[in-house]
Amino acid sequence: MKEGYIEDIFKNKSDFDSLELVDLNKDIKQGNFNENQHNEAKYFDNSERIRDNEGLYESHIIKPIIGFLNSYEGFGNLYLGISTGGPSSSKFLDIKPINENIIKNEDYLRQLIMDGAGVFPVSHYRPLLKIKKIRFEDGNVFIVSAEKANNNSVYFSKISNYIYKRNFDETNKLDLIDSIRLIESKKNPRLLLEFSYVGITKPKNLRANSNSLAARYNVYLVNNGFEPSFFVTGLIKSKPGKTSEFNPVVTLPNSWKIVSNINSIVNAQFIKGVPPDSMPIYPGIKIQLGEMTVEYNPAFNLDLNFEIKIMDKKGTTTQSFSLIESFNDKNPNLKPRDEKIEYISYI
Repeated sequence: MKEGYIEDIFKNKSDFDSLELVDLNKDIKQGNFNENQHNEAKYFDNSERIRDNEGLYESHIIKPIIGFLNSYEGFGNLYLGISTGGPSSSKFLDIKPINENIIKNEDYLRQLIMDGAGVFPVSHYRPLLKIKKIRFEDGNVFIVSAEKANNNSVYFSKISNYIYKRNFDETNKLDLIDSIRLIESKKNPRLLLEFSYVGITKPKNLRANSNSLAARYNVYLVNNGFEPSFFVTGLIKSKPGKTSEFNPVVTLPNSWKIVSNINSIVNAQFIKGVPPDSMPIYPGIKIQLGEMTVEYNPAFNLDLNFEIKIMDKKGTTTQSFSLIESFNDKNPNLKPRDEKIEYISYI
């Protein structure tokens, strides 16, 4: 499970006083943290008991957890005690600790989730939960990391019997057709690309600026579904972000067909399966598609966006993420962030 990047502001501490709370709120505003596919925040006005208000219980705890579990990757981080900009904004604003008369402790919160979250077809595949409490003078913040138990389970709210799903930065209630589509998609192959950071080297062909470096990534095709896939076509587009001062150069694996490369926007296609290969893409097995390099200049901020579409005979996966890095040190992480994944089956 990936950690929510907003956790960095807590610096692995679990206790803060009132002065430190002021500093944390400044860090949140300056950090420009936003809700995305794997992060959502809720806060309480500290006047209502959750058990006495089913609407509050569902909307603030059960709905976001169910949404994460039914998403493509099946995990997410719920921050209880942090506010956002409301329906018109997904930006994290400030910390509003929760009184213990609302949520007593980690065990109480765990029981709330387990009592309100249902799963079928096999009831013992309960969600996997990790709960962390951050203590303040006026209450607590809870970080709930939820993960599905397996790929073929569908989760629902026991309070309303609704199925929810997280799509990008929203948690939506599914209607009957979308609920059937979600259940059916659990049986299919589900394919996406996975990028593994290798390291940084000097580019083979230096640009005019000799300070250029190249970040190297292994690219894998992964089937997270339950059926093998026999033929896959993938399209990938990489393009500089809005704040790019120095356009990164992206070099994709040699076996990929470059469709176009105009103004630093690279479009490419890859084909995998039977034909042209002799082996299907089986669930749980990574297939390496080659190495991708991103050439950049450490003197400028890196801002690069990827849009990926992978098509199988039973469905399509749409995937996107960003590489955003400010080079304040010599060893940048260069980890993909704000990843969004959506799977649509052809039924």
